[in-house]
Amino acid sequence: MGYRPHIIKTYIVEYGKTLNSENWDTQDFIDFLSAADISYFTSSSEESYKVYIDLELFISIPKEERIEKFKKAYSKDEFNLSLEEYIENIEDLYEAANFPDVKKREEIIIEWF
Repeated sequence: MGYRPHIIKTYIVEYGKTLNSENWDTQDFIDFLSAADISYFTSSSEESYKVYIDLELFISIPKEERIEKFKKAYSKDEFNLSLEEYIENIEDLYEAANFPDVKKREEIIIEWF
């Protein structure tokens, strides 16, 4: 039969947390993900910019190990936030990994607006 278009009856987005930063642009965030060894892909349109983090790859590295690796990669010259703020963001991502819909989708989605 193949693929056929379907009308979405209900589409609900519920936002969890705002990551720690007053005005974090997308490139700074991508630099943070790379330094924290977090695999991702992005999509953008006129209305939004989204980052998708594969859940299985993300949780394959324990939180404490990822934080220790990030501490070694962190340089105040390269990053805008304090080390503690970045660590808090890593912890927030691990918290998000336990959200029921994140587990169901098997990815963490971060959206700018």
